[in-house]
Amino acid sequence: MRMPCTPGSARATSGHCGLRRASARSDEIAALFALEEVGTRCSFTDRQEIYAEHDIADSWYRVVSGAVRTCKLLIDGRRHIAQFRFPGDHFGLPAPDIRGLSAEAIGDVVLTRYPRRQTDRLIVEDPRVAHLLYNRTLLDFADVQSEHCSSGACSPRSGSQAF
Repeated sequence: MRMPCTPGSARATSGHCGLRRASARSDEIAALFALEEVGTRCSFTDRQEIYAEHDIADSWYRVVSGAVRTCKLLIDGRRHIAQFRFPGDHFGLPAPDIRGLSAEAIGDVVLTRYPRRQTDRLIVEDPRVAHLLYNRTLLDFADVQSEHCSSGACSPRSGSQAF
C-alpha cells in the first residue's frame, strides 16, 4: 500500500512523490518558457497608463519589476483602487473582451505583455500552459477573496451589503 505524500515525510522528499514534484516543476518551467516566447517586454514610467478602462482586452501582463495599480475612474475624477500588482504577479487577464479597469504604473515599471490570441493558441497546443494559467487564475481568485474579506466586507455586520 502506498503512503500519501505529506510535507516533511520521507516519501515527499524521495521516491514517487519527489519525482512527481520534479515533473510538475519541470512542466511549470516548460510552460513559462513557452509563454516567454510569445511575450514582449514593455517599460512604463510613473503614472503612465498601461491600458484604459473600456479598452479592448487583447493582452495580459506579468510584472517584471516595479508596481502597478488597477483602478476604476469615478465620475468625480477620483480613483477606486482595485489591486496593486508586484513582481511576479499577473493582471489584465482578458476574460471579457473589454477592460473593466484601467492599469497604471507606480514608478518605473517593466512588464511582459502576452497577446491574447497567441496565449489562446498555446493553451490549445500545450496542456502545461493551460494548467499553469489555470493555477495562476485560482491564486488570483484566492487573493481577491482574501482582500475582500480583509477589507471588512465579509464581516457578519456587513451581511449581504458586500454584494
